[in-house]
Amino acid sequence: MLVDTPTFQANWSRCSNVKIEDRLNPEFAESLAPEIRLFFLFPILDEEDDITFTDKTLQSFIDTISYSWTRKTALAKGGHLLKYLEFCRDNKIEPKNIFPSTFKIVYKWLATYRGKIRAKTVANYLTTIRSWHAVHGVEFIEHKDQWGVVYRGLQRFQPKSRKPKIPVSIADLLAIEKHLDMMIPAHVAQWTASKCMFFGMIRGGSVMQKSQTSFEPKFDVKRSDVTFTDPTDPESPFEGATIHIPWDKVEGTTGRDYHIVKGHKDHVLDPVAGLKLFFALTPDVPPDAPLFSVRNFSTGGLHHLTSSKFRSRMNACLQAAKRPHLTGHGFRKGGATYFLKKSKNPTAIKMLGGWKSDAFEVYWGDKTALARTYLGVDDDEEEGWGPADDSDDEDAESRKKRLSKKRVRIN
Repeated sequence: MLVDTPTFQANWSRCSNVKIEDRLNPEFAESLAPEIRLFFLFPILDEEDDITFTDKTLQSFIDTISYSWTRKTALAKGGHLLKYLEFCRDNKIEPKNIFPSTFKIVYKWLATYRGKIRAKTVANYLTTIRSWHAVHGVEFIEHKDQWGVVYRGLQRFQPKSRKPKIPVSIADLLAIEKHLDMMIPAHVAQWTASKCMFFGMIRGGSVMQKSQTSFEPKFDVKRSDVTFTDPTDPESPFEGATIHIPWDKVEGTTGRDYHIVKGHKDHVLDPVAGLKLFFALTPDVPPDAPLFSVRNFSTGGLHHLTSSKFRSRMNACLQAAKRPHLTGHGFRKGGATYFLKKSKNPTAIKMLGGWKSDAFEVYWGDKTALARTYLGVDDDEEEGWGPADDSDDEDAESRKKRLSKKRVRIN
């Protein structure tokens, strides 16, 4: 569950002994677990009604609605709420006007970020305020025209966007592999994850956790979530593997399947062979363990690959190879760019990578190479003229001469 039982009980007990208006003090809100703030800040559900529920019933309700967001999103929303409470404190807003909120207060709060952060980020803050009202079943009255004016002003003064993330390339992959020790299981896990993320166009956060204690079987991918197709089965659509992600940020609890197909001319880059080898080298890891888990030689305990360890080890390899630092998300972006340059079928890549909207276009990393792929002239066509039209009475050579003369006159 997003809100575990100990966290719920501890925060519920503290809130029960604090006056409703005092809960809106930023110092008190900051003392609450960030992922809890969306649910426990005044008023708490039906607290002001005459109906009384048991703690177990309330926790069940909160647990249910908490599945509307991932833990990462709930943490972010908790941070947004704290910023809003600090604004209200500094402007001496009375508690009764803080929640439920009004657009007259919220829009003025959002306008204070002019020139400090991107307008899109400010819009996320507004979404958090909407989420709070949805959770507590109260209406947030907005003024869309006024928000439109505020948003345009934020856009005009927003700071420049950060440089786009560099997509990982095949050369980067080979550089990483060269500086890993394949006699060390943790390095094998790193290399296998790199290939799966690249060739499967998988988000790093879908196959790795933030820490050794943040693994949640209901949400996070396990070894048992990987299935290999039978290459001898004539009914098998392809030879490869499918990685099922139990929780997807787009599909939610439905999850998503990512397909990895066997077959790269350089065997060391074959992601399917890599997965099979990794499983063969770690036979004592149980099926319900995190996907990229290995045994610790000294303690005998299980350790899984975390996103921070993945990034630090990856960039250590790239630094040794004198290549620029990259981010974990560059693998998904790099894989999309790689397949776009090879397949010339953006719709298929968009579907296989799990993109639902045109936001997919930001992953077209190497636009120069893509231009050559999609806009280049085939060798069997006359460069600059296109294929001849047999239905035309004028033959191709005559048309070429005529258009060449016309071009000279225009110049």
